[in-house]
Amino acid sequence: RELRFHMINLIQSNDEDGMKQQQQRHNQKLELLTSIVRACSFAQNERSKAEREEEGDGDGDDITLPEHLTPLRRFLCTSSHAKDHQGCFRIFQKEQADDDDGVLSSSSSSSSPVALSSSSSLISLPSNVLFSQERPFVFLRDSLSYQSDASIQKRGGMMYDSSEAVVWCTSGVKNHDHHYDHHSCDELEFASRVLDDMPFAQLQLGSSSSSPMLGKNSMIDNCGDYDYYEDKNNYLVMELDLKTVRGLESMGVLLCNGDENEDDACGDNTTIAGDDIICCKINADDLTIIETILGCSNNNNNNKSQQKEYQSTLRKQQQSTILKMIDVAVENVKRDPLNESNEPHLVLLSHSISASIIAAAISTWKHTEQQKIKRSVSSSSLSKQQHQRIEDLLHQALTVVTFGNVCRSFEDGPAYVHISMYDDPWTNALGSFGGKRGKEDEDGGGRDAVYFHACSPYEYDQLKWEENVERSEPSRATAPTPTKPPPISSLKSHNAHNLNACTIQYLCLIMRINGIRSFRALYDAARFVDPITVLDINPKHFAVSCNHGDLVVPPHIDDELLPAMIRATGGDGWIWKVDSDDCDVDGGDGDGEGDDDHCDDDEVESLLPDEIETRSHLEESFGYNALEDIYATCRR
Repeated sequence: RELRFHMINLIQSNDEDGMKQQQQRHNQKLELLTSIVRACSFAQNERSKAEREEEGDGDGDDITLPEHLTPLRRFLCTSSHAKDHQGCFRIFQKEQADDDDGVLSSSSSSSSPVALSSSSSLISLPSNVLFSQERPFVFLRDSLSYQSDASIQKRGGMMYDSSEAVVWCTSGVKNHDHHYDHHSCDELEFASRVLDDMPFAQLQLGSSSSSPMLGKNSMIDNCGDYDYYEDKNNYLVMELDLKTVRGLESMGVLLCNGDENEDDACGDNTTIAGDDIICCKINADDLTIIETILGCSNNNNNNKSQQKEYQSTLRKQQQSTILKMIDVAVENVKRDPLNESNEPHLVLLSHSISASIIAAAISTWKHTEQQKIKRSVSSSSLSKQQHQRIEDLLHQALTVVTFGNVCRSFEDGPAYVHISMYDDPWTNALGSFGGKRGKEDEDGGGRDAVYFHACSPYEYDQLKWEENVERSEPSRATAPTPTKPPPISSLKSHNAHNLNACTIQYLCLIMRINGIRSFRALYDAARFVDPITVLDINPKHFAVSCNHGDLVVPPHIDDELLPAMIRATGGDGWIWKVDSDDCDVDGGDGDGEGDDDHCDDDEVESLLPDEIETRSHLEESFGYNALEDIYATCRR
């Protein structure tokens, strides 16, 4: 059977009120989720052993690297299994381009690293190699970041001034099903193009199960074959005891399948040590979310020492590199408060559930520093000044930018910029939204956090969400069919939560309209308060929105500029497809995809402007040839 999760019940903690019964229920949920991760880990290990026997361990000698990284070849991780790359920085290899004879050759015009197609092998640099460099953030910015030839020629684009080392933290939830027109364009490369070729370094936080691009194309034969992936839909197959499944269902975390029949799951149930075992498959993105939850949770159940140890291991794997980067950034501030040495400022970017890992790492770092101070002064508590000193160092050293965050609590200290859509159901239900539930400081986004909100153009997603959630919530007895999973079971069910088809374009508009060239400058401008300005008119009468400090946000950014920018940058090619009740899922022509794709395309065309309207909106705000300039950057 396929495991489909109620995402709100899965991610949301049940111990917010601190009651003993709720704490026990939360610990039980963590215990059951740990069983799933351990079963998947076992299945993945068996699969990896089989692949290593077939392929052998590659030495990576045939890898084409940028010249400045060639001396580090012996330290690189070239494993075909993503678990080995966890906590490492992705290496962007030289682009392979067709020459005049149609033969693939290495690009010789520039030694700049570029993003690879999804079919290329993953190569990464371990974090200890990075931090052994004399100036780690300079090396990170100049040698490990994705940079196109265009960004090098520009030496900093319209929205980048080389003052920051920008690290994109990814945990494995990706747009695997995009249909962007450039065959070798991945998520990070697309985001870089939208932000005028801004260089990004990529930190891999996910585990082995969250990168199907590294596996073989194979079909599921039976439950006993652990080394089989169903790569078409990104599933991992495992064996799970029935007690775990029933326990998650009773808590509302696991949704019942309409075709559920344990007797059919593996042909017949097997019994191992008195426990019923069934064959299950789980989406790799869902598994990544579960691992993130376990890595960010503090289980207070002392009776589950093995479970706590496993969660602690996950936590260390996810947070270790982030903790090291924060250490380096804070030490730079202590050593050179005025930054006379021009060290790059550290910026961490995250989308969706990945924000939880960053928040947990910051909390861990802050707690560790507090304990160090307590031991040094032989005191059981810290003074207000000592607390403030730690937060001031974090504020000066670190900027965190989140897109559609799925995290309710961020520690005070860093400069936070939270970008999300008003109609994003996941950030509304599970994230820090800013003032929605009262004062901004009480919303958990961090003290002095900056929030940017807009309305996405995806009205049909909102209608489907409301209709289908109401239909699937009243009773789990009326379970959905396998071909139409409920929207509550996937973070990709609403495009207001989509990074490359919504939020990254909104950020681009804000920075481009205001001439902002760094994320820290964006934060400072949004927090700016002119003490000598006294308004003699209510700001609601202004033609522009002035609720973000020194920034200008046009009032028509939601209904005109944002849809136009999505169309111009090619964000419509990254839209998540959601099955419609008006579309025949099986397809009228028997291929199972054609009619559904056609219906989705019609809906996209109806919610985004055409080329003429797009040109009109963009040229009105950015001048003549604005559309051509964006095309040249994003669609080359």
